[in-house]
Amino acid sequence: MRIRYALPLLLFTASLAANAQGQFVIKGTMLSDSLCYSKGTVRKVYLTHEVNSQEVVVDSAYVTNKQFAFKGTAPAVMTPYAITGFDNGAVQVFLEPGNIVIQPFSAKFPAQAKVKGTPANNTFFEYQELSEQMDRKGRERMDSVKAGLSLAVLANKMAVQSYQKSVISANNFALQAATMRFVCQHLESPVSLYIMKNHLLQYFKPDIIEEQLFNAVPADTRKHPMYKQLLNIVRSGNMQIGKPAPDVEGQTPDGKTVSLSQLRGKYVLLDFWASWCVPCRREFPFIKQALKVTGDKAQFVVLSYSIDSKKNEWTDCITKNKLANEDWKHISTLKGWDSEALKLYNITTVPCTILISPKGNVLGFDLRGEQLLNTVKRLKNGELSHD
Repeated sequence: MRIRYALPLLLFTASLAANAQGQFVIKGTMLSDSLCYSKGTVRKVYLTHEVNSQEVVVDSAYVTNKQFAFKGTAPAVMTPYAITGFDNGAVQVFLEPGNIVIQPFSAKFPAQAKVKGTPANNTFFEYQELSEQMDRKGRERMDSVKAGLSLAVLANKMAVQSYQKSVISANNFALQAATMRFVCQHLESPVSLYIMKNHLLQYFKPDIIEEQLFNAVPADTRKHPMYKQLLNIVRSGNMQIGKPAPDVEGQTPDGKTVSLSQLRGKYVLLDFWASWCVPCRREFPFIKQALKVTGDKAQFVVLSYSIDSKKNEWTDCITKNKLANEDWKHISTLKGWDSEALKLYNITTVPCTILISPKGNVLGFDLRGEQLLNTVKRLKNGELSHD
């Protein structure tokens, strides 16, 4: 009897050790290792995650007898990762300490793989089960409606399509309601943020997500990096005068990280520009004059976000034009048009400016030249209301 329970006890002990040391172990088994669109089989898989909108490979493993494994130190906070190497999607995994088990799946459809073993993966497993349940109910609803149609209606293609559209709409509404309910029941898990970002935003407008869900997110969940990402996405979709501005951050020429949110309490002119942009350079005198006009009374600062990709061109332009001072801060990620901030603010051309209130709400767009000077004068005189 002691031998019978030895192996489970060892596995349990190993799991506790992995959790205690912040280690993870991922084990996956494929029912079939054949690729979907290509001839051949999966021979190597990759553990990846997204960094600044780029997929980064952090580890790889060979497939042996349709099995593979990864192990290592888990991130400080639970982080969505993907296992790639297939030709039809990837396996979704939430990386955290513990033993993570990918249930047997077909390499032709990796996105359908289910993962269990740790809190986040177990929660997402429940969500996948719910989605499949709603899919089954949807098919049953469609079959039931078709079964109730008369032969005359069935012979009319347009009439049948009308019934099908109605059922599809009903199924979509049911799925949306079920997903919303699931998220509300699991707000203590960061997985709820992942579902909001990748699923609920497909169903609901950003303002609905912000108004109905964000206030209910617990304080501990809000500390997760995905909350800030989701908040920026939602604010980007809601962006208009009077609404909160998405947060952006970048590195200063000397390598320090500065974010828009750090300037809360002051009026901020968020200025998107580039050293190669002639119209941007034409705005320099107006920005300098705006800072001179306001002085300290209006608590007005400029945060210039460069979309340059070469640091020397960016910093040389700042130095040559004497743009740096205490109230004119410069940041960049040196990613050119791939800068994340451009996507958040839906910017397709520079220069582009957004005036932001001390509470972080948008006050105006594209303030340039004399219009910028007139606006900051009103700020100084207390004539421009906000928040």
